[in-house]
Amino acid sequence: SSDGRVWVGTGEGRIVYADERTGQLVPLADWHPGGPIKTLTANRSGGLWVGTESEGLHFVGLNSGQRLHFQAQEGVAGT
Repeated sequence: SSDGRVWVGTGEGRIVYADERTGQLVPLADWHPGGPIKTLTANRSGGLWVGTESEGLHFVGLNSGQRLHFQAQEGVAGT
C-alpha cells in the first residue's frame, strides 16, 4: 500500500499485514468482507480493492475509512 505495508487476504476472509517491528500479523480492524478473498490490490491513495469468492468486490479506504461494496446488481460478474 502507499504506506509500504504488504497486505494479504486469507481464505477465511481476513485481511492482514505483517508488522515490521514485531513480525506479527495484524488484521484490518473492524472489517470483514464475508467470504474467502481471491484478489487484493492497493491503490496510490491509500485504499484496498478486495475481490471475494462469493461476496463481490469491496473497497476499503485505509486513510478515509470509506467502505464500498459492489455485487451482481452493480454489474460485478461472478457474485
